[in-house]
Amino acid sequence: MRFLPGTIVVHVGDTVEWTLESPTTHTVTFGTEPPDLGPPSAGVTVDSDGARHAVVGSPAEDVHSGILGPKGYDRAG
Repeated sequence: MRFLPGTIVVHVGDTVEWTLESPTTHTVTFGTEPPDLGPPSAGVTVDSDGARHAVVGSPAEDVHSGILGPKGYDRAG
């Protein structure tokens, strides 16, 4: 499954944020999709509220969120 438009332009300094409101899991990938969708890319950080952050350093860099789920999905306890 893909979302349309399949490509968007993000400029240097822009922030992109997704809000997951569906009951199913999703991923967010910049660049090439990894073979294992589970773990996030190196450098992806997670806030206490579960929000994930990454800085994309160049157009050639691949960054992947890991599996995103409904609120509380990927929290311990």
